[in-house]
Amino acid sequence: MSVRVRYARKERLARKLHALAPQAERELTEAALKGAREVVDAAKKFVPVRDGVLRDSGAGVLLPETAQRQRVVAAAVFRAPHAHLVEFGTAERFHKSGKSVGSAPAQPFLFPAYRIMKRRIKGRMSRAITKSLKAVARA
Repeated sequence: MSVRVRYARKERLARKLHALAPQAERELTEAALKGAREVVDAAKKFVPVRDGVLRDSGAGVLLPETAQRQRVVAAAVFRAPHAHLVEFGTAERFHKSGKSVGSAPAQPFLFPAYRIMKRRIKGRMSRAITKSLKAVARA
C-alpha cells in the first residue's frame, strides 16, 4: 500500500523551510553565547581567589566553524594557564630523590556552575528555536 501526499503551495513551504535554518542558527547562536556568559559569571562566584588571575580570565566566547566542527559553538573559557589544575587538582608529585613536592586538591568551579545553569540554557535554546519557527511560519 502506498500513500500519496499532494502539497498545495509546495514552493511556499519550501521557501519557509529554507528560511528557517539561518533564522534558527542566528537565534541559537545568541542563546548559546548568552548561556556561556552566564556560566562564566556563575563560575566566577565559585573560583578560589588568591590573586584574582583565574577569576578575571573567564569569558564566554564563540568558537568559529572548522573542518572538525561544522557549527558555531559557544563556550565558557577560563584563559588562565592553571585553570585546569585548580578545577581537577593534581596528583602527588615527587623529586628524583623521592621527596614529595605535594599535591593540589580539586576545587571545581566551572562544572558545578554549568550543572546549575544547564536547565536555564536548554530552556533558552528551546525558546529560541520556537521563536524562529513562529517567525518563519508568520512570514
